[in-house]
Amino acid sequence: VQSALGRYVEAAGTLKTALGIADTAGDRRRAAAIAAELGSVYVAVGSHDAADANLARALEVSRAVADRGLAAAVLNNLGNLRVAQGKPNEALAAYRESIDLAAAPEHRLLRARVSTNAAAVLRQQGKHGEVRPLLDRAADDLRALPASHEVAFALVGVGIGYRDLSRLTSAEHDVLLLRAAAVLNEAAAQADRLGDRRTASYALGHLG
Repeated sequence: VQSALGRYVEAAGTLKTALGIADTAGDRRRAAAIAAELGSVYVAVGSHDAADANLARALEVSRAVADRGLAAAVLNNLGNLRVAQGKPNEALAAYRESIDLAAAPEHRLLRARVSTNAAAVLRQQGKHGEVRPLLDRAADDLRALPASHEVAFALVGVGIGYRDLSRLTSAEHDVLLLRAAAVLNEAAAQADRLGDRRTASYALGHLG
């Protein structure tokens, strides 16, 4: 835990330096992207006020420069912050706007991640009927992408989502469990082909 925290602190320091350079250069788009990353780091370490400030700045600029991909990424981070703050409805609003903005094919990976995040919040709220369509869309998006470490890891998240949903619905339990196993096996196989043993092990560990 200490080593992980140390890495986050180091990352925050590096990002702050980069943000200062981007600000000095007047590169608003680059500064917004860095502020979004910095906000994500602050979410991870529980510095919610700092996260809020950086994400608000990043979102304002990304909208001003009409960068839909960046705005979608910022809104995903903002959704994660709202989850950490115990504000699920605000989190869902951010995730849904992010999904809408990430409509282009080049944003499939981001859209899959956001859909998986939104599905988790909906599941926790007991809105089970809205969960599977999001997971199905995420799985489709990921399968349309070339194999990569990021895609394999995202597939694990989708598989876990199906598995968790299967435990909450008797009507679709078996179907969802089979879908979970298929996605997790797919993730493990993809990770194994890429030599990513950690992700492969993580995927297989959730099959039991």
